[in-house]
Amino acid sequence: MAIKHFIPEIWSNQILARLNDASSFLQVANRNYEGEASKGNTVKINEVGPVTVNTYTDNSTSDLTWEFLTDAQKELKIDQFKYFAFAVDDVDRLQARPDVMAEAIKNATWALRDNIDAALAATYSQAGVTYGSTGSGIDVNSNAVFKVFNYISHYLDTYNCPKNGRWCVCPPWFYYALLAKKLDVDKGQVRGDLEMGGFRGQYLGYNVYTSNNITNGNVTTNAKVMFGGPEALSLVVQMDTVEAVRPSKAFHDLVKGLLVYGYKVVRPNHLATLTCDYTAESTS
Repeated sequence: MAIKHFIPEIWSNQILARLNDASSFLQVANRNYEGEASKGNTVKINEVGPVTVNTYTDNSTSDLTWEFLTDAQKELKIDQFKYFAFAVDDVDRLQARPDVMAEAIKNATWALRDNIDAALAATYSQAGVTYGSTGSGIDVNSNAVFKVFNYISHYLDTYNCPKNGRWCVCPPWFYYALLAKKLDVDKGQVRGDLEMGGFRGQYLGYNVYTSNNITNGNVTTNAKVMFGGPEALSLVVQMDTVEAVRPSKAFHDLVKGLLVYGYKVVRPNHLATLTCDYTAESTS
């Protein structure tokens, strides 16, 4: 591949599109501040406090009661820098089917996806509400775990979390336990590129996603299933650089890419964590 045929803009967009499609947490985190950030930036998020409503007396000569607005500021730092770098030999590339370069880009995409997905899954510890605890997680095969959905909904309602866009990210075995209980899960349409995680359907007003990066999700105890609203998590992702180099003393291409991102739990009271266990039911 001659260097003049390499188009970094096209490859950059392709990587970002696959990240968005393949990752559960990239789908539930909001991207409200993405257009305002670049590598090394800190996005300052302002929030205006409540406004008091007073009673007005008709024909009163008294002055109105004025109040100064209060505000709070949160910082979302773009402080995660991740890269890939690989070489493809001309001979290998010509003999390989499917195309080596395309497969390498696909593998790099999945690796970046996993990195962001795992980082967001680790924010479970910042949730405003927790249910169950390490060592005494809710049994996913008991009816109690499904009552948790209603409990968390009540909590989110209390803190004015929007009903539209609520989500649950769980390990695959949690989702299949929902199906095994013959609960009314609207399975929706699952695309082929979401086989390793993504949207699975709706249950009790939540968009249900699966992720293999849920903390302890690959074991049978203390899995940290996460629930949230559309404003709970904020994420900024940018493909900063994709470059190709043709070394003068070899017949191969060198390709490298740099991804930058930052994330923050913006509204902890719109985020909830369920610690749950899985005990296989008897099939006899």
